[in-house]
Amino acid sequence: GAVSTCRMVRFATGRKRGAKVVALDPRRSETAAKADEWLAIRPGTDLDFMLAMLREMMEEGYYDALFLKQHSNMPFLLYRDEEGEWQPLTDDQGRPQILSVGSEQLYSLPAYSNRNSSDVDGNPIDPALRAPEGFEVDGKAVMTVFQAQLAELDGRTPEWAAKSTGIDAETIRRIAFEFGTTRPAIVDPGWHGARYQNMMMLRRVQAMIQMLTGGIDKRGGWIMSGEFHHKAAQMIEAREKGEPAGPPFAALAGIPFAKFVVETFSDVKNFAHGRPGWAWAFSAQEQAAGREHVALPVMADTGLKESVEGKLNWNGEPYRTRAVLINAANPVRHYYPDTRWKEILGHPDMELVVAVDVLPADTTLWADVILPNSSYLERAEPALYGNGVNHDLALTTRYAAIDPLYDTEETPDILLRMSNIISGNEYGLLQWVEKLTGLPAESVKQRYAEKRKTMPHGAFSAACREVYFEQTAERLHTTPEAIDQTLRERGIYQEQDREALLEHAGMPWKLPLPSESGRVEFFAPLFHALRQGGNRLPNFNVLGGHIAAECRPDTPMDMPLAGDEFYFTYGKTPTVSYASTNSNNPVLSAINHFKKEIYGGVWIHPDRAEALGIRTGDRLALRNTATGQQTEGDAYVTRLIRRDTLFIHSSFGSENPKLTRAYGYGTATSKLIPYRVEPVVAGFRSQEFTIKVRKLNEQGGVA
Repeated sequence: GAVSTCRMVRFATGRKRGAKVVALDPRRSETAAKADEWLAIRPGTDLDFMLAMLREMMEEGYYDALFLKQHSNMPFLLYRDEEGEWQPLTDDQGRPQILSVGSEQLYSLPAYSNRNSSDVDGNPIDPALRAPEGFEVDGKAVMTVFQAQLAELDGRTPEWAAKSTGIDAETIRRIAFEFGTTRPAIVDPGWHGARYQNMMMLRRVQAMIQMLTGGIDKRGGWIMSGEFHHKAAQMIEAREKGEPAGPPFAALAGIPFAKFVVETFSDVKNFAHGRPGWAWAFSAQEQAAGREHVALPVMADTGLKESVEGKLNWNGEPYRTRAVLINAANPVRHYYPDTRWKEILGHPDMELVVAVDVLPADTTLWADVILPNSSYLERAEPALYGNGVNHDLALTTRYAAIDPLYDTEETPDILLRMSNIISGNEYGLLQWVEKLTGLPAESVKQRYAEKRKTMPHGAFSAACREVYFEQTAERLHTTPEAIDQTLRERGIYQEQDREALLEHAGMPWKLPLPSESGRVEFFAPLFHALRQGGNRLPNFNVLGGHIAAECRPDTPMDMPLAGDEFYFTYGKTPTVSYASTNSNNPVLSAINHFKKEIYGGVWIHPDRAEALGIRTGDRLALRNTATGQQTEGDAYVTRLIRRDTLFIHSSFGSENPKLTRAYGYGTATSKLIPYRVEPVVAGFRSQEFTIKVRKLNEQGGVA
């Protein structure tokens, strides 16, 4: 429900220029407070709203038909097989087939392209978004992706969505009309996706709505970053030449990069012990046993606990995890629940826990060794990198604001030392860095040897940084000194502005998208492949479809809650970072304590609070109705939250007394959120339950 910080300048500029903003959020967040309309949607039902909006736009013609015909797979033909699964209709070479408007002749399209304007023989065609009624091929009923998507949306009307969302049908219908007939328009997907099992589908449907109007790589629409364009253009050029794209972190984007990451963790050849990452081993074990499993557990913690406890096997042999390195993360506070991580880190078979951190977080309480890291104010980044979501192609880096105050070390130097200790190969890490990023290992090695003679700390980071500057200067035909001066003066080194970039690399207008087909894909080949591999849950639907949030088992979202029962939602605090360690900063802490009721309180609507005899400041007992997890918090009574919903800022609740300003402040969401994940990538279902509330007296008993 929030516009991310890195996009806030563009958001504010758009508002000044007259953009209308509609915010869907159970709480009137900082973003919703700046909107023209705040729609206080019921938690977990955003997908219902979006499906009704998608259906309304498709049924009423609020879409760019020419864009869909020419740049998407909406005209591609599908049929259902004997199992009822959607299958693409292809020619004998696996190329997609379509119909031309006014004809029942099949045409084959290039498998990879950004346009559908001509067939494989170069004949111009006008792709049809709808096949004739009753059209068949080889006795099979065939329709377009457009028609199949409409069939999937059957019954998903604004009236249907109104029941679950709490937003009336006419409002949904009006928003669909306004969005579909306003060019340009943009769907900002919000921030932090791991909330419900339907969040990935929600993101897909949001993207579909964006694409219906052709609102991609256009001013006022969804414009991809300059860095993304740069990588995609290089990757496509290499593809056309039949050459490797280059180092994956520097040269891959979109689906090719996603596949690289999947292969990195799932391929046994990438690990000396001959096993895949433990999340992949656990997924394979659970699938083989016929149990629920995660299809793509990329960088997920699923399976770690089982590996530590001796409940994971690979090819009949134990797969045991006995050591953990935790860097730039605070899992005891932010991966759920806290008890799960305490069991993992405190297990008798967990022989070594190493934490790299800047402050004593909750997780460092469980570490055997703490390696003190320099804070962001004390360190210069070891690299030049793309400037985030900037539309322009630009480079940036971090410069240290102050010298390190204490005996700390840079993260790259820590990792280099540790890799040497573990492998006995001091420069093995450098070789991997070169393979992944293109940073020349031999140059870094030589520069590091020079730096370590005079630098007791940060020599490796400094060596990497100098080589990055030199390598970049050579590519840009300038000098490292010129890049350095520009970065110090402006904060970014701009290579190409947005307009020039879109002129030659706008996708899919000028270049194919880094998708399977090069087009905008409403029918998802990735999910089709996963379904062919046996993943048949609704989460793997190849089209946009409904997945109900399960806050209460077997109970529709529109059914009344008990008098003391609430839906649950949480969000970030403007003053606190994701890892929450800066909550101990004296200046930021002063703001937090000044706003203690707002930031540290449990938000509850006055109508519900009055019925329960609750006032601001009252101590509350909170219980997860699904798991029984319990914690306490202080009430903050406000009309800026739905009547049926509680809200907690997730930044607080620290149990480490060394965080002297943050300790004991607020409520830890990790005390309430259970370990429950969705089946695609193991995203946390961190709001998919309800909470019962009761007021406590001064002695901690029931009031």
